Formats: sequence, C-alpha cells, structure tokens
Amino acid sequence: MPFRGDIDLSMIEGDSISLSYFLHARVVKNSSGDSYARAYISDPLEIEDGGVSLEWSEPPVPVSPQTTLRICDEEFDDSRYRINSDGTVTDLRTALQWQRCPSGFLLADQGTPDLSDDRCEPDANATAERAWQQALTDTEADSSAGHDDWRLPNIKELESLVAQCSIPTIEPAVFPDTPIQLGFWSSTATAAPGSQPDRIWQVAFSSGDIGYSTATESAYLRLVRNSGDTPLAPLPALYAERSAVFEGDSGDTELLMPVTLLRPSDSVVTVDYEVVSPNAHATDGVDFDSMAGSLSFAPGETRKDVRVTIYGDTEVEKREYLHLKLSNPSANSRIGKRVGLGTIIDDEPWIRFARHSTHTPEGNSGENRSLRVPILLDKPAAAPVTVEYRLENDTADTGADIENATGTVTFAAGERLQHVELATIGDNTPENDEAILLVLSNPVGGRLVGGEISQRVFLIDDDAYAGTYAALNDTGVVDCATPDSALLDCPQAGFPGQDGETGRDADPATNSDADGNDGFSFVKVAMDGTPLANQLGSYSTDPWACVEDNVTGLTWEVKTPGGANDLHSASWTYSWFNSSGIDDGGLAGIENGGTCVDGTNCDTEKFVAAVNAEALCGYTDWRLPTIEELYTILDLGFYYHEYDSKFFPNQGFPSGARTWSSSTAVLPETMGIPATGKYAWTMTNIGMSKWNKEEASIYSMPRVRLVRGGNQ
Repeated sequence: MPFRGDIDLSMIEGDSISLSYFLHARVVKNSSGDSYARAYISDPLEIEDGGVSLEWSEPPVPVSPQTTLRICDEEFDDSRYRINSDGTVTDLRTALQWQRCPSGFLLADQGTPDLSDDRCEPDANATAERAWQQALTDTEADSSAGHDDWRLPNIKELESLVAQCSIPTIEPAVFPDTPIQLGFWSSTATAAPGSQPDRIWQVAFSSGDIGYSTATESAYLRLVRNSGDTPLAPLPALYAERSAVFEGDSGDTELLMPVTLLRPSDSVVTVDYEVVSPNAHATDGVDFDSMAGSLSFAPGETRKDVRVTIYGDTEVEKREYLHLKLSNPSANSRIGKRVGLGTIIDDEPWIRFARHSTHTPEGNSGENRSLRVPILLDKPAAAPVTVEYRLENDTADTGADIENATGTVTFAAGERLQHVELATIGDNTPENDEAILLVLSNPVGGRLVGGEISQRVFLIDDDAYAGTYAALNDTGVVDCATPDSALLDCPQAGFPGQDGETGRDADPATNSDADGNDGFSFVKVAMDGTPLANQLGSYSTDPWACVEDNVTGLTWEVKTPGGANDLHSASWTYSWFNSSGIDDGGLAGIENGGTCVDGTNCDTEKFVAAVNAEALCGYTDWRLPTIEELYTILDLGFYYHEYDSKFFPNQGFPSGARTWSSSTAVLPETMGIPATGKYAWTMTNIGMSKWNKEEASIYSMPRVRLVRGGNQ
C-alpha cells in the first residue's frame, strides 16, 4: 500500500527537509541474476524509476521479475467527489454518500487542503472485521455523521468505487488507508437456486476483483446512504495529458502540454490551468518558466496546448517533471483528469526498448521464426554507444523455446536505432503463450534507467489458436437470505438491510418487468435512432439495433445473430488495441488481431471507428465501455446472473467467452502471467450463462459490445 506522510532526510547535508512522498518497492536483478528488493520514495506521477533510493535487501529475495504498477494518484479530484466535514464523501456521479473510513476506523487530522494528513486509524474500541450477519445488524444501529439511514451497499454500488489503478484499487485521497487484507461486504446474497445459500458478494480493493465469500467469514464494511442530491449530469470531460520534450544543450525550446476534451461540446468550454514543478524537480526560471492562465474550447474543439518554455543546458541530470494542473471548469464541463505530467528529458542519450513489448508466432517444428527486437537511443550521440544484452527465462526457456543469445549492441555516432536478433524454437504442441526476458545492461556512452532494463518477448502459440452514469442500476435481487437458505421473503429477522429490501428493484412502482427485469428500465431503439413502437415484440419479428438504459443514461449496441455477415454479428472477436497512449495501462495492445466481417476492423479501436462511421442509431460517439458500465446491465436476480435477453438478444457467447471493456487491469506476478498493462477487464461467461468480472490477456480475442453516453 502507499504510505503518505513526512520523512526526515537528516542525512542530507545542511538543514533537514520534509516532503510528502510515496514509498514503493520494486524488484531488480544484478548482473549475476540475483533478485533484490529496492525501496524508493518518489512523486506518484513520475513515469520512470525516479525519486530517492532508500535501501537494498540483503540477501537476495526469491521473487519473480519486476512488475510496473500504476499507483492511484494522490491528487484530489473534486469533479467527482465532494469531501464533507462530517467524515463522509459524496460521489457526485451517483449521488451516493459514503463513509470515508471503514467501520471500525476513525478519521484523524481531516482538514488539510490537499488531504495529505487525512488518516483512517483503527478504533481501539471497535472491531473492523466481522461476519455478514454482524455487519448487517451493526449497520442498522449505525448513526455516524448524524444519519440513521446507513446501509450496506449492494454489489454494484460497492464496485463503483473501484479505481483503474493500484495499491489499492480505490482513490487514496478520498478513501485514505483502505485495508486490503480482506474484502468488503455487500448486501447482495447469491440468488441462484441450488447454490450455496450462505455465499455473499464482496469486492477486494487489493485487486478490484468481485467474488463470493461465505457469510461466516470476516470482511470489512464501508456504509452508504442516498445523499438526496441529483447525480452529476453527463458532461464533456477535460483531461490533462502527458507530454515530453528534449531540453537541448542551450537556448530554449517549447513543451506542448495538451488538454483534451473527451467529446466536443456545442458551447464554449473554459478551464483554468497552472504549470508547476512537483517537489522542485525542475527549477523555475532555470529549467522552465512556470505559468498560469485559462483555456477556451470553441464548439467542436477537443484539444488545446499549453506552451511552456524549457531552457537547455549541458548538465548530466535526471529527468525533470512538470505538472499541468486544471481547475475551475465551466459549468458545461467537468474535469476527468486533473493533473498532466510533463517530462523534460536530458540530452545524454538514454537507451530503451523502442516498443512496450515484442511478440512473434513461435512457429512449427523445423520452422523457427526470427525476431528483431528494436533498441532505441532517445537522441543521436556524437560518439558510439554500446549496451550488452542477454536472455533470462520467464515462462519460456532458452534452449527449449528460443535460442540463447548474448552480445553487444553498438550505435554508431548519429544512429538511434539498432536491433537484437533472436530466433524461436518452434513446435507443434498447443500450449499457453510464453515469454522470455531480454535484459540490457552495462551501457557505455549512454544511460539505462536503474542501470539495467528488461522487456518480455512473447512467443505466441500458433498451435492453440484457430484463427458515467445518470445513476447506478440496481442488482435485480429481490429476495433475502440467511446462512442456511436463499430466495427468502424480505425482510428476514436478524438479517436486516439486505439488498432485496432496498432500491428500485424492491419498489413496486419501479420493478415492472415490462421494460426490464426488476428495477431495470430499457428502451428498444431502431437503426435510425427512434424508439420501437412495439416495445414488447421479439427480435425475430421486430428487430432493434440499440438499447437505451433509462436509469444510467447509457445507450448500448445490440448484436445481430451469430453467423450473420454484418458489422454487429455476435460471432466476431476483437483484439484489445488503444493507440492514443491515454489510459492504455502502458501498452497499446494488438492491432487487427481478431476475426470480423471485413478482416480489417478486427481490434477494439477500429471497430469503434467503423461503428461511428456507420452512425449506429444516429450516434457517432460510440466507445468501448468501462468494466463498471458493463457491470451495470448485469442482472444478478436472474438464475445465472445474465444480461436480459428480452433486450439484449443474440448473445450467443459460449461458456468461457468474454466481452472487452476499456479498463486495463492489474495482476500480481505470482500468478505466473505477464504484468500490468498487458491485461484488461472483461465480463466473462463463467459457465451456464453466468457472467462475472474477470481479467483477460490482451492477447486473447473476446467479443465487444459498444456503449455511448454517460460520464465517460
């Protein structure tokens, strides 16, 4: 977990200093192949291994190669969350009010403007972990912050807090010190007949996973109530993006720090900005000129650049960082990403891999494949630059899956690109995709981040492969449970405040099945964007192209029958691909890797472009949904937790089939599969049409269902 606070660097000559910092650790290997743990303090927005190195472990530690995790930013985003003085927080998107600290914790030192002192400390007079029945009864008696209507959140409400970052997967400035040793209880019990009746849905904020737990086990609880506010209207979102520039040896150059509007507005959008250096990475007036001002987006405009003057020098130094901070958006917009990182790159050439990853089919026996891994200097050098390379086993083995290789790469003066030549050892055995580590070390005339860098080279098995909301939806669960039985009437004595007692699906006025199962409300829409006159007809007699969700404000693509030779067939699969560099988890993915109607739009990015060119249902802002959005239309009240086939027909997805989201995922190395940035969240048919949230490698080829609207 990140640790926030003050550290006294008394070893520094002169006066001691204190700073707000992130403490994190990574695993590195020395030239002998021994693994060591190394601790750092650094700014959370740095993209390289910067900051101050604290210590190395001794002796070496037996762990797998390093994983790069995107740490949740500490910057407080008041465009989504409102911190209340009573120890609660309101999610403006959903109008839900949450306890900032879990039950059994006390909020300490609240009040610093940047929230850096806000802490959740264990209450010596209370228990934080408790069984589900105790959680329900304790919730009923809770009157914290002067409210007596606190309740355990249902599973969709609880999952809405999951952030697409790590350590932990919840915003640390809003919900400080969230424990990750155990999961958090929801009020949602399993509804499937024949299943174990004591299974309760949980969210684990260590990974963002959703899963079951038995009612007698212990878990944490964070309570929720309806704030009474109106949910945040869907507005165009302003994003402060990342940027970089070479500083030069002398004179000045210009760093363009982009601000993008995620979708265009039909009226003028304004936002204030300032450019500063975090923790004095760069010196104002020496390395750059700080600045502040306001940006104005005319109707239809989606990008503005803040132009920052950067001053060159000949000093050998680490990278320097600038933050572009957004504030005060106009009322017709919101801030989606408040802080953008600008990087000033030193001129002595850095040696790096030219791509996030490299992959090749392994080939069949006797048909070994050659592979050239590009190595790049970030600028030409006046003299030759060399770097040594070697291979290390990961899930693939040298000598069995790939020819062993060691040597030296040499860049002649003025050259920026060279290659390491590798050769696979093919086979005819269906197996998982494998990876080998290519390690660069011992540079001469250039620099490596951390002194040594590595990249996975993936050997793709060619034998195994055949080819935000207006509001949250409810769960569809209308029954209650005890540890001994499920599908019971509500309420149940001794087990108060369950999911089935609250929400739209428990309200007779809103749980009619005519427009969707209990509490859901959908509208069938024709290709031209008009609602169908007969909302009760079947797809075979009166087909529709889209479904509007009256609760969330989202509009969903409807798939055509499997086997249909059109753009929206349920049979087509797609590779995950995002070439924008925005929210891509550090990896663009695979271009055109699936199987689709024309063979050229078979990745998620191109499929989105094709559907927007078609103007499906009259809209041109279709996109890949987030995992939270896919989860909103999952009905947990159905026998197998499914999508309502009365509105989402032609699902045709076999057991094990997946549906892509835009949300990248974090997986621990201990699972023996590649690290962060190579996985994205999917909704997965885990058997008998029962769907759940799971991670998938971007080298897999799931289906896609597009969405538009909402707050994304």
